[in-house]
Amino acid sequence: MTNTSVALAGEFIVGLGDYRARAEIDLAGAYVAPGFIDAHVHIESALVPPAEFARAVVPRGTTTVITDPHEIANVLGLEGIRFMFESAKFGPLNMYVMPPPVFPRPRWRPAARSCTATTCFL
Repeated sequence: MTNTSVALAGEFIVGLGDYRARAEIDLAGAYVAPGFIDAHVHIESALVPPAEFARAVVPRGTTTVITDPHEIANVLGLEGIRFMFESAKFGPLNMYVMPPPVFPRPRWRPAARSCTATTCFL
């Protein structure tokens, strides 16, 4: 642990140490830590929309997720993937979406709708 000052420019950390500033905030001994990145999550497995998921994880330090929406894609197809995008668009959680690796479902278990990389992500 280092006891030092943190210089910010907007929302970005630009340095550690002594800097001249327009404003100072005394954190009174609090700690500063980077946001956590969850590198693989299925938000829909939490059974809540992205905004509610964000309400649960952001206060605990997760600021970014990489999500694989194959579950909602298998149920709702492209409409489900678009719902995930739209629901997360203006929230506090940075959400990056991976193309679902198992979408559509195998032939023996047909999906509600069909989706390709072009129709889902462009």
